[in-house]
Amino acid sequence: MVAHVEDGVAGKRVGVVRELIDGADEEVVAAVERAVEVLKRPAPPSSSSRCPSSDWSERVLPHRPAEASSNLARFDGVRYGLRVDAEDVTAMMEATRTAGFGDEVKRRIMLGTYALSAGYYDAYYGQALKVRTLTIDAFRRAYQEADVLLGATTPSVAFEFGSKTADPMAMYSRTSSRSEQPLG
Repeated sequence: MVAHVEDGVAGKRVGVVRELIDGADEEVVAAVERAVEVLKRPAPPSSSSRCPSSDWSERVLPHRPAEASSNLARFDGVRYGLRVDAEDVTAMMEATRTAGFGDEVKRRIMLGTYALSAGYYDAYYGQALKVRTLTIDAFRRAYQEADVLLGATTPSVAFEFGSKTADPMAMYSRTSSRSEQPLG
């Protein structure tokens, strides 16, 4: 919690989640290593926590757009959200969603709808939910060994705003040299 940042880590068990650092871009690894050094001053990290299921970024990709698609389906201009008047309900919904959702949101809705469709639910969304559960369990075990966990939140630094809009797949793909690692 942000309210306790100033409390420090003295007396706390600090774990380093190597799976969130290994293979990340050099800038990310350096930033995490600097954070580890800062934390060593009051008390060294007491463990290197394992979260083998934490290599989740590509495995749960269907999970996020599927939930976005499901949640945004109700923003149709009838029940919720912006409403653009038109000659009939179908035209009104199309005009509303055209005006209310940008290209990226529309892409995510389409990806999510595909992942939730009958023929692909188990292959995409169902698998992503299983990986999410494995990840939660891995972090739960890690927190049994440590009070605080340290790791990278992404394998690469943020890209410049708008730099990947011409190639949406580059935005969704991993931007580091990090290789796929099996779930442990």
